[in-house]
Order: sequence, then C-alpha cells, then structure tokens
Amino acid sequence: MLALIIIKVATGPLLQRATRQEIKEMMTEDTIKLNVIQQLPPGWTGSVETNSSIVGSPNSVQVTSAWWHKATISSPGYYCDGTCDGNVPGAGITYNCSSTTRTLDLITGYGPAAVLFAINTTMSQDSTGAPFLLLTTLYSSTIDDNCTATLMVDTCKIEAAIIEYPVTLQNSTVTLNSAKLKSTRVRSIYTDSGDLPTARRGSPAGVLRGLKHFATTFDTRTWLTGPSTYNGDLIGEMFIQTDSKVYTDFTYETCALKWSSPTDYVLNAMQDFMFRAALRAANGTDSQTFSVRRAKYILVFHSVYGYLAAASTITLFGTFFVLIRLQGQWSLGRTVSLSPLETANAFSAPLMECVRLNKKITVNGILQDIGQIPVKHVDGVMVVDDESTSSTVEPLLTHSQQSNI
Repeated sequence: MLALIIIKVATGPLLQRATRQEIKEMMTEDTIKLNVIQQLPPGWTGSVETNSSIVGSPNSVQVTSAWWHKATISSPGYYCDGTCDGNVPGAGITYNCSSTTRTLDLITGYGPAAVLFAINTTMSQDSTGAPFLLLTTLYSSTIDDNCTATLMVDTCKIEAAIIEYPVTLQNSTVTLNSAKLKSTRVRSIYTDSGDLPTARRGSPAGVLRGLKHFATTFDTRTWLTGPSTYNGDLIGEMFIQTDSKVYTDFTYETCALKWSSPTDYVLNAMQDFMFRAALRAANGTDSQTFSVRRAKYILVFHSVYGYLAAASTITLFGTFFVLIRLQGQWSLGRTVSLSPLETANAFSAPLMECVRLNKKITVNGILQDIGQIPVKHVDGVMVVDDESTSSTVEPLLTHSQQSNI
C-alpha cells in the first residue's frame, strides 16, 4: 500500500505537466461578402444650391450623425466567425497633398491676419475642367526661443474614386482600418456631373459637393491676439498643444502657441464618411466579394513527452517492485475451483456463515452444521415439510426437474 501511495504522489505532478494548453491564433484564407456600392447615385447626398453649397439630403444627415456619434457599423446578413481582414472596393476618394511653410513673429505680428490655425475646403477644377475638392490646413508647427513660429500649410487635392477600403469584420461588425487608408489601392477616378461648376441649382449634387457639405463642419480659423493669446473655436482647441514637454522653458512661459497637424484627421474623417455612405447606399445587388484573412482563437493542447516519460518510468518501476514484494503472498494454501461451494463462500452467502466460522468448507461439514431438512412430495413436487412453523410450503423441485436428476 505504501508503494502505491508513493507512485501516486510521484507521478501526479509529472502527469499534470505532461499536457499544457494555450490559446492560439489560427490564420486561414477565405472570401466574404459585404454590401458596398462603388459609386454613390446622383443626388444621394443632396441637391445643388450654389457653386459651393448644397441642400443636404436625409441620407447625408444620417451618415454625418453616425460619424459624429462614432456609431457601430453593422453588416446585416454577412458574418465572420473570428476576425476577418481584407480590402473591399467601394465609393471613396483619393488625394494628393503638398506642404509649404512661412514664419510669423508672435511678439509683434498679432492681428486678425496673423492666422495660427485654419481648416478650409473649397470646390475647384483643374486645367481640363475636372472638378476636385481642395482642402487647405494651416498650423503653427514649431516655435523658437525668439517666439518666431513656423507655419505649416498643407494643400490637398481630393477627387472622387473607387478605392479598396481596408476593413475588419468581427461577427457582423465592420471597422474601417484608418492606419492603412494612406496605402489603400485606387481602382479608378471618375467625375460626377453634379460636381461640375455648370451644375444648376436644384440638380442632383455630386460626391465632392456632398463631401464638402460634411467637411464644412471642420472649417475654422484661429488668429493671434497677443504673444500668448489667440481667438478661435472648439475645432482649433482640439489640436492645440498644451504639454510643457513640447516647448522650451522660455517659449512655454512666453508664447506657447503650437498646434498638431489636422490634415490626417480631416482626411480620415472624409474617408470614414464616404465608407459609411457607400454601405448605406448599397442594396442587395451591390454585394462585393473579396478575399480576407480570417483569424480565429482556438484552444490547443501540447504534450510534453519528457514529463510523460518520467511518469511512465516511475509507474513501471513501482509496479515491478510491488509484484516482487507480493510474490508468494497470494497463495491460498489449498486447491480451489469454481464449484458452487467455493463460489458461495467467496460471495459470503448467508448459508455459509456458520461453515466459515467452523472452517468446515466440505460437504460433510456443511451437512453437519446445517442439519437435515425434512421434505415431502405434494402432487409430484418436492417441498419443505415445515408445517409446524408455517402454513405455507415452498416448492423445492418440480416433477420435471426430478426426472432430470
């Protein structure tokens, strides 16, 4: 018994370490569908009012509201078991940006014309007459110890296009991957007649006019009113840098008026608006099939064969040791068989109780201890003759059974 306990205690921890589990990411290639339209229908965002403005439609209002509230984008009818990453074609924009700089003395140069931060969008057209949306941003990017600010001016030419949106689909929730938008592939650039300067009032507005209507929310202007003061609005204050670590001690105390670039923020907002619009404008016939990489987390079991071998070795040696110790101790000292007497004795039959106590496990010993049982024949059946103790008699042997004796 002690040897068995030792084996159990020694092998238990080893067997527990022989198998370990972990959560593993499994990657597979797959295809999936999503309802995304590749070109917004004419007038979907509204109708033309002037050369630079539109009357917004309920569609554009709903998409703008969803963007401001960061509403979850769902894909009814389409589902990804896990996390699916891919590029889906849809109505979007493409852009090219360039930058210039100029300086501004923050000590003496203040006034309404001394702009420190600005965002502006206007409709324009190139030399061929093709329309485009012009985004211009200005911000104070650096300040030296003389309180001379470097003003960065970014100019972006934005055109309507069919692009491949980098998306992530989890269950039925769609997320636009903003970090990959800059490297997204442009399938084609197109011109919407509703964006042309010749579009009449009340005619269906184009994509760029609708996008300008959305981007007007960001139009802002902040100008210098003193070496360390300014006049602006909430949009400008979203990007101002107030952390002392981005200034020297002198500039932080004297002219701490630096802003971070709003260009990427506005461009990503436009892309998000277009993606939401492309999803909302789509119907059952605008389903796009695209390739994805599906990531799914599964429970994986690993076998550590070293621990298993050690536990098996201990078990084998322990079993061998127990067999050696018990050799010769299992002998009963007599010849045994499967006779009814041996079986009844092994299963502790009540009739054998007195026989086991007297150790008379023989036929004569059993008859001597049990005694004789009086019987009689009743209608060819052998029954116990026990009328003195019971009014009923139990059959012992039927007539047919007697004939087989």
